[in-house]
Amino acid sequence: MLRVPESAVPDVVSYLDQYRLQKLADAVPFEAFAQTPPRISLAEYTTRVAAGVPSYADAEPELGRDLNEMLIDDPQYDVLHTVEDEADSMNLAGIDGGDRLVVNTRREPRDGDIVIAIVLGEGYTIKRLKFGKDCTRLVPQSSNPRHQVRELREGEEWMVWGVVRWCIKKL
Repeated sequence: MLRVPESAVPDVVSYLDQYRLQKLADAVPFEAFAQTPPRISLAEYTTRVAAGVPSYADAEPELGRDLNEMLIDDPQYDVLHTVEDEADSMNLAGIDGGDRLVVNTRREPRDGDIVIAIVLGEGYTIKRLKFGKDCTRLVPQSSNPRHQVRELREGEEWMVWGVVRWCIKKL
């Protein structure tokens, strides 16, 4: 038990909530990319391939394109992690269970970004972030009606852990 003056109770409670929230953020199961990842070259063809009517493509690829350059906007400042999605709350946005998400934990979230948010007492969630006049909303994009908009009101403890930049699928 800890005794504190009654006037300090709100500050102590807020501190403890922030501490618990940070502990949750530190425990996110992710795989971090290396600071200077090795070059991963992909063959790049100059001819576009039609998805409908078949067309002839060049047989010889151009110089390889580095996958890291495609995924990382600014290697000096971006901190990227991969996280595996395990639900269907964002399937209409193209994120399905089992997909790997490339998440930037340093990018400032903007209205409309898909984010991994942590809500104290509820855990992690992947949703679209929407800023409103009265509250911030975490909006699912799902064909499953059980996923509802989560309104975050003033005084609730939550944070954006990272902004989803890419979704990697296995076909």
